[in-house]
Amino acid sequence: MAIDEKRRQKKLARKAAERKAKQTEKRSLLPASSAAAAARFPIGDCFIPTDLFSEGIGHIILTRTLPNSRIAVAGFLIDAFCLGVKNALYHEMSYEEYESYLAQVESQVPIEKAHPSCVRKLVESAARYAQDIGLSPHPDYAKASRLFGDIDAAACPVRYTFGKDGKPLYINGPNETPFQQRKIIETLERHLGSDGFEHIYMTEAGEDGFAPFPMAGHLKLVNYRISDDMPADAPFAKLPASVQKECNEI
Repeated sequence: MAIDEKRRQKKLARKAAERKAKQTEKRSLLPASSAAAAARFPIGDCFIPTDLFSEGIGHIILTRTLPNSRIAVAGFLIDAFCLGVKNALYHEMSYEEYESYLAQVESQVPIEKAHPSCVRKLVESAARYAQDIGLSPHPDYAKASRLFGDIDAAACPVRYTFGKDGKPLYINGPNETPFQQRKIIETLERHLGSDGFEHIYMTEAGEDGFAPFPMAGHLKLVNYRISDDMPADAPFAKLPASVQKECNEI
């Protein structure tokens, strides 16, 4: 009887240990620490923008394959001319969700595969460049960058140079408020002086024809041409002829 009781106690202890291990693993995959936990798993896709240093902006993607048939995705919107890591995200997605996300990115900018070490080096170098001129990376950068795990950025032989023609070039985005734009300009002036950077102010003119938020200095004229010729790839051109006719008659 004593032997049977010992066996029963050992079996109960083993089951308790297994339950504890499963609970620990489940807790490690909670959103608050999921990127760090996911960094243990195999690397999947690594993409960088093809034209990042000519266009100035683009998406960087790193994924890892999780054991639950999901994909851990770290995405970074990089402003190579000035702001560094302009946006960042970490999500665990299904394969279908990731394919949709990837298609959306590819529809905006061309991307190409890169070595994981270069993906990490590019993102971290962009963040440092912006920090050196007083600009902090996106708040979710720290969380998303945990997916890098033990990837060695030093293994990347590529040297990345940021800015435009030797200076930071700030181009405001469509979602930046006038207050945010002023704050960035003031930060750049404090760190670099009024002649230490350039600025292209992108805006839609108000009803009076003037920009709603004029910036003194650092302005460059952005020219464009209005044409009656519709681009072949315009969404309107892809509509059925009957629908186009109805729209033109409105």
